[in-house]
Amino acid sequence: MAKNIEAKKGFTIIEVVLVLAIAGLIFLMVFVAFPALQRSQNDTRRQSDISRLSNQITNFKTNNSNAIPGAATKNDNLPVEIKGAEIDKNAKVGDRGTWAYFYKNYLLTNDDIFEDPGGDPYNLNIVYCSDKGTAAKPMGSLADGADCYGGTAQSGETTQSGGTTQSGKTAQRYNTTFAAQDHTILVVLGARCNGEASVAASGARNIALVYKKEGGGTICIAN
Repeated sequence: MAKNIEAKKGFTIIEVVLVLAIAGLIFLMVFVAFPALQRSQNDTRRQSDISRLSNQITNFKTNNSNAIPGAATKNDNLPVEIKGAEIDKNAKVGDRGTWAYFYKNYLLTNDDIFEDPGGDPYNLNIVYCSDKGTAAKPMGSLADGADCYGGTAQSGETTQSGGTTQSGKTAQRYNTTFAAQDHTILVVLGARCNGEASVAASGARNIALVYKKEGGGTICIAN
């Protein structure tokens, strides 16, 4: 009696190559997209952290007759940098009303932390939105809405890219061409946000918080 011979089932070489090609394409897409997704997530967290900083500045104003930490008017004591890693939340830090006092007592309360996604404590670089002024009055005023400037360079010296020349000197511009990096938030007094740029606003109590995003562009949140 003749037996029916059943054909063996399996994959052809073409089918195997096609499956491997599709799997490789999916892996490549994930490999390319993951870093961009991670940068986006980091920037989203930074935006949330800077919003928290803005809220705490508002709370400080409420508790201190609308004054801001440190100097509330134009002066020659800026810029000031507060290094988060040097703030000991278990010890007295700075005089009451200073930026160091604000950092410890408003950002590190109830075992809170104030760190960037990489785990480094944020620094605060406090500057004033002004032109170069004069020797007698180092921080001159700007018209409302003008670009913020700070820290004039010596003659022939170049600062950050995007700066413009005033009386033969180059000034830093606190907008999309100059923003804080390396877990440092730029706190621009006397400023507001115009899109991604900080621009002059009447009164030091107006504050623009500026940070260059990891994925490109700038975070600017006004207080």
